[in-house]
Amino acid sequence: MPVTFTNLTAGIDTPTALRRIPDTGELIVGTEDGRVLRIPAGGGKGTEVIRLSQEIRNLAVRDDASAVVVCHGNRIVEVGLAAPGAVRLPPKLDAPSAVVIDGSLVLAAEGFAPGRLVAIETGPPGVATIASAVISPVAIGVESPGGNLLVLSEYGQLSRIDRATGAISLVASGFDRPVDLAFADSERRSVLIAERGSNSILRLDLDDPGHTRVVVVGGLRKLRAIDVVDATHLIVAAGHDILMAELEPGTSTGREPDANADAGALGEKDAAGEEDAGGGELTPTPEHEHEHEHEHEHEPELNPEPAPANRA
Repeated sequence: MPVTFTNLTAGIDTPTALRRIPDTGELIVGTEDGRVLRIPAGGGKGTEVIRLSQEIRNLAVRDDASAVVVCHGNRIVEVGLAAPGAVRLPPKLDAPSAVVIDGSLVLAAEGFAPGRLVAIETGPPGVATIASAVISPVAIGVESPGGNLLVLSEYGQLSRIDRATGAISLVASGFDRPVDLAFADSERRSVLIAERGSNSILRLDLDDPGHTRVVVVGGLRKLRAIDVVDATHLIVAAGHDILMAELEPGTSTGREPDANADAGALGEKDAAGEEDAGGGELTPTPEHEHEHEHEHEHEPELNPEPAPANRA
């Protein structure tokens, strides 16, 4: 049986980043038109948390799901999920394009030179530069709490950054227009990498000296972002859709089963609200694709008031 897809929500313009909240199964989605959306576990239109003035390039969710941190314009912006509001975090960065949460720290990387990767502490405020000359990052992974970092570059390189020294070493290269990464297992010893060029999601074992790559999902056009649910389910942003991918038998992400990955959390309905027949393969083929190179932007305006619900 091939990989099957359930369309959790359709017609978003255009999803650029996503993360799943493990405790609830909800999705937090960033869009090309500057919206942050909260999608129910079972899919649907969702709620618009906030609308900002420029594209959401990347995002990360606080461990307690109280806030989402987004790459927006030349700033990292923290947007409340438990309570409305938006706050710019220091410092001003040159087109930040990757962000991840590590405990209380926000780790963010610039898309342009000087290519700083910084650690931002919000209480009390503080900023420390971890590394420089990080080239065109699209995603950051934390190998262990407080430990070394993995940085994926749009030029096809996966690098490791020593948190203590800032030294950068190459892990693997030759990825075809990579756009996102996610850890495939709870020990964080293998990663999934989404390749826009090959329309595929690959699994890479970090402990394998040869860094053998296994195709987990193929045929996904216009990939933008991924996240892992459990051993057999992924969340994928492709084109204008958010999809749940159920892997074919014998294929695994490497992640343990998720307690919230039940029928309701995985989405049993398509975008129209009808029951999904299941077993049918869906390859998203949106009509429009917007390719953007990062540009130097003016300081974006924040709109701290939540927009009306159900506008996805």
